[in-house]
Amino acid sequence: MIIVDELITELLDKHNGWDNFHHEPPVAAQLYSYVPEQASIFDNLALRLFKVVLMCRVGRGVAYCEGVSPGGRKYYDAILAAAGDKFAAHVMASLSHFEVKNKLHNGLCRKHAKSALEIVRKNVINARLIECLDYLIANIETGAAYVDNAEFRKLSAGYITW
Repeated sequence: MIIVDELITELLDKHNGWDNFHHEPPVAAQLYSYVPEQASIFDNLALRLFKVVLMCRVGRGVAYCEGVSPGGRKYYDAILAAAGDKFAAHVMASLSHFEVKNKLHNGLCRKHAKSALEIVRKNVINARLIECLDYLIANIETGAAYVDNAEFRKLSAGYITW
């Protein structure tokens, strides 16, 4: 568990650091090796894991590689796909955290957020979670406000604590 926690911190540092496109993939690969499936994700690290992975997957909103590390993308997608019913709410809640929500003011980042949500949705079977994800997928490209507006709060009540 300590190793996973350190890798999450290292991935965030690489994402926020210089030449993140080059430095993120080795850390993302190593992190994925510890969390290749839902059962291997520690409950107490899940929110932080999905928040950092989502930040990396949403990217920086720059033209180069559309702001996302090409080498890291496959690992981010694989980790997000492991969320399933158990952790889908963590992914959705991460969208309202300042660090992620701030990125959603950029059109490229919203496009990537939509893709990330679509990946998460593929492995969700709970009807209410699917409804929440579908709402975000349908609206996120139009603006960041949808991740914490009254309609979404009502829809996600019981899954996300505001």
